[in-house]
Amino acid sequence: MADGTSCSAGGICEAGACSVQGTVFSEDFVEFQAAPAQCESWNNFRFNELVEGSYASVSMSGTLDPAGVTCSDPDVATQICQALHDNTPTSVSCGGHVWNVAQCAGGELSVDTSVCSCNNFGRTLRPCIGFFNWGGLNSDTCNPRSQNITVVCE
Repeated sequence: MADGTSCSAGGICEAGACSVQGTVFSEDFVEFQAAPAQCESWNNFRFNELVEGSYASVSMSGTLDPAGVTCSDPDVATQICQALHDNTPTSVSCGGHVWNVAQCAGGELSVDTSVCSCNNFGRTLRPCIGFFNWGGLNSDTCNPRSQNITVVCE
């Protein structure tokens, strides 16, 4: 495709690749409460807002981790964001961190922690687990404190 033309994914062709607009998941989670509304938002983010194409970065941050972590390698960021969209298990290194996408718990994103398990201190998001172990940033990932968690693919 010629640069500047529309891609089938809803983005714009740049340097021969489809570059898409960024999308954001940002929700507040409450300690000791399941997160059905946040799960619905997470699924909308993953399956409807993330589209096929290239992403320049992916980040995860929140109330207890305002600086968060970012992967600014476009190839790896695209791999992570597409794995979230496709619900494909993935483990990749970027920016000194290990990013993991898992199918367990209705779809999970973890950075520097194991997936599909509780960690005493980590960065995990799994709002569709069905009870109050929805994850957490810089906190326990099961029985976490109330917090906002934000994931951005752009």
